Amino acid sequence: YLIGFEQFDAVSELTSLEGFVSRELGSLRGGPAGMALGAQHRSDELSYDYDENANRDNYLFLTGNPDFGDKRDIDALFVEFALPFTETLNLQLAGRYEEYGDGIDSTDPKATLLWRPSLAFSLRASNGTAFRAPSLFQAFGTQTTLAELIDPRVGTPQFFPVRTQPNPSGERLSPEEADVFNLGLSFSPTEAWEIGVDYWSFDYTNVIIEQNAQAILNAAAQGNAQAQAQVIPDPTSGLLLRVDSFYANASSLETDGVDLSVSRELDLRGGGSLRV
Repeated sequence: YLIGFEQFDAVSELTSLEGFVSRELGSLRGGPAGMALGAQHRSDELSYDYDENANRDNYLFLTGNPDFGDKRDIDALFVEFALPFTETLNLQLAGRYEEYGDGIDSTDPKATLLWRPSLAFSLRASNGTAFRAPSLFQAFGTQTTLAELIDPRVGTPQFFPVRTQPNPSGERLSPEEADVFNLGLSFSPTEAWEIGVDYWSFDYTNVIIEQNAQAILNAAAQGNAQAQAQVIPDPTSGLLLRVDSFYANASSLETDGVDLSVSRELDLRGGGSLRV
């Protein structure tokens, strides 16, 4: 009677309908220009049904979880153009729009340019934006985990439940966004050797993070009203019972770097080749 088993049923469903059309728009010096246009509708659903003991937070170490379930419908439009201006210069333009409801959407263009004056040398560049939508779990889910925290009123580390749930203010999560840039070249000094250099850069905004439970406790101890509402005390003893946190669009991040690749292809005596 001291050991119990937490049971739950989790169901995730995704239904999508997508279609596109493409056609040539005429000829340029490098060949036929093309266009593709498409649309997509997705229906995403997630639900968790926990047992009665979990719903009542009866477990000592796992604590428990409330049931939850939600769904969303996403509509998208996308378009792409292939423009071979010359035999050595090719431009591609693309764009995508996604709408998640409640005024949350993302519009993302991209341009890619390839210049290949010879078989031994090419220069490429791309610039655009990208996005990553919050998962259904981040947007609507609830999960209780354990974390080693220090209650400022006690001063010693202990394990406490941390319940991550949707933003209590009703504010919906927006997609993470990024400005993306790439510049690279490939060079083959001989038929056997190939050298590649790429510079890439990502500038992220609206990065989705989970609130830090220790930071909530510290802020509550300093009198922050919002943090105090997220610190749940035991109604009898007044000691810390649980910390509530939620996901939020709260961070930005800039990162860039250079990738260098060198390869050589060797002919094998028995036939075939080896690429290193």
